[in-house]
Amino acid sequence: MNINFIPFKLGMQYENWEFDLEPDFETTEFDRYLYIKKDMNTLLSIPVERIYLSFNADILFMVEYEFRRKYFEPLKSQLEIILEKGIFRDSDKCLEWRYDDLTL
Repeated sequence: MNINFIPFKLGMQYENWEFDLEPDFETTEFDRYLYIKKDMNTLLSIPVERIYLSFNADILFMVEYEFRRKYFEPLKSQLEIILEKGIFRDSDKCLEWRYDDLTL
């Protein structure tokens, strides 16, 4: 399983995607944008509903992928394999589990 194809790398500049983003919301601490370019519609072979990029001082610090609830278990299984292979560690706090019901 290769995850090197993911175009978003934490620490990259806003200007890399400025024409592919639509403002979602701003706070005093960061700006969050919806990624509107349709070049990345799956992650780990699972369909992605939306991608949000969050920037602080034009530096990417968080990427959020939104999936339909029915894909939660297959996604969890894929991520557990990645964790087992040591690509990420839970202690890195680089993965956060959150889901809401999507009414799409």
